[in-house]
Amino acid sequence: MAYQQMNKSRKEAYLRSIRDPLTGCFTRYYMDEAVTRLIDLNSRRSDRSRLCLVMFDVDYFKEINDTWGHITGDKALIHMTEILQGSIRTSDILVRYGGDEFLLCMPFCDVNHAYQKLSETCRKISTTLLTVDDRELAVNDRDLAVNDREYTMPVSVGLIEHPKGGSFRDSLKYVDTALYHAKSNGRNQIFIGSTP
Repeated sequence: MAYQQMNKSRKEAYLRSIRDPLTGCFTRYYMDEAVTRLIDLNSRRSDRSRLCLVMFDVDYFKEINDTWGHITGDKALIHMTEILQGSIRTSDILVRYGGDEFLLCMPFCDVNHAYQKLSETCRKISTTLLTVDDRELAVNDRDLAVNDREYTMPVSVGLIEHPKGGSFRDSLKYVDTALYHAKSNGRNQIFIGSTP
């Protein structure tokens, strides 16, 4: 009986370690394990399988936290995550990478298909309605409006296709660079990065 309880406790601890408690997304701990395996599998396949990595960042997220508080910021992240979870395939892996950054691994997907899918997902994020603390946050054409004040809530996205035989760590650098370009080129866009 004690062994079963200990085993159950270990399993519960593992499950807590791989899921972000706020968003329900996978954690970086899980990402290291699962995405590395996917990349390894992808590199051994001879059918030229593709694998895309995507990094999302909510632009000006600090303004949401500073204006309406961290609880509202958390609810905005949950809102965005629900849209992302509803838009991805069961084979995709969504990770809360840190703060307001999310990493999406899309196996068996080329960059063109990923771009089309991401364009629709970003549109959904920007055109839905979010109610927080009895106040309506209208997310319309990337404007976040509360009372008479408007704030933009764009999403910048970096997208790369993982190079065959490349390392996961290198691909993280490439997708992070693509995200940086999306932000530095005006934000609120998807930037397709290059890889060697």
